[in-house]
Amino acid sequence: MKKFFYLFGLGFLASYISPAAAQEAADLRSILISEDIVVQDKAAEAKTDAGKMLNSAPKKIEIKGLNTQPARRKTVQKEAAPQIVDKYGEAPFGLAWGSSINYTKDTGVVLKETDDTASLRSYFATYLPKPVNDFDRVVVFFGKENKLWRIAAYGTSYKDNAKGEAVLREYNKYSRLLEKKYGNKKETFIPKVTITERIEQIDKDKTEVIIEKTESAIGGDDFLQEIKNEEAVLYSTFNDEKIGVGLSIEVNDKNESNIIIDYKNLQLIKEQEESTFNAI
Repeated sequence: MKKFFYLFGLGFLASYISPAAAQEAADLRSILISEDIVVQDKAAEAKTDAGKMLNSAPKKIEIKGLNTQPARRKTVQKEAAPQIVDKYGEAPFGLAWGSSINYTKDTGVVLKETDDTASLRSYFATYLPKPVNDFDRVVVFFGKENKLWRIAAYGTSYKDNAKGEAVLREYNKYSRLLEKKYGNKKETFIPKVTITERIEQIDKDKTEVIIEKTESAIGGDDFLQEIKNEEAVLYSTFNDEKIGVGLSIEVNDKNESNIIIDYKNLQLIKEQEESTFNAI
């Protein structure tokens, strides 16, 4: 997309991202819903709560040792307790929303504590009841109440081309699946904006500066580098009023790309907020 602006002056060449886009990109480094801030205005409807919680980009979870694989525990896998599933529902990968750390271990899941000091009780989870081959790493969060309320799934990394064709195929595939399962899809793309300026001779004694503004596209020639440098932002959110989901793309220092799916149980978050609200 190209737009033209006219003014008088000297020529220059610049590439930039708007302040709003920069803030969106910076936000990707932190957690979408901080466990340290649990008190918000009480809302009458769960749908309103979901909308507020999903009104920004899903934040990246920067955890050291993501490639560390814990040793397998010899244990007999069992089904989640019916009362837990009935109250909060079955979670992705065969886990149970609201289950405790010990209960999750007892079902055969292997948990290894992460080095992420910003998130209380976060663990790498392996030997999941329902593993999905497209995901290499899963991190689970139990929070202060020792109840599983968040799951972050990291997709397989790809040696991708500059347009990000491989990771965009995965992104679009899971975007369709998540929309079908959870609904209420909202996709946000903030492009990289490049501004160029040139001087044009109007007549013998007059020149005019022409400014051209160009916005990058999803899957453009340098899409992967723009995502890596946080010059462009792409993410989608979904929710069914009980579960909020964020889908995004990340690119590492080796230019390998992968998707991240970030699930949050909005019912558990709302319960914790109401409990805190009633106590203060």
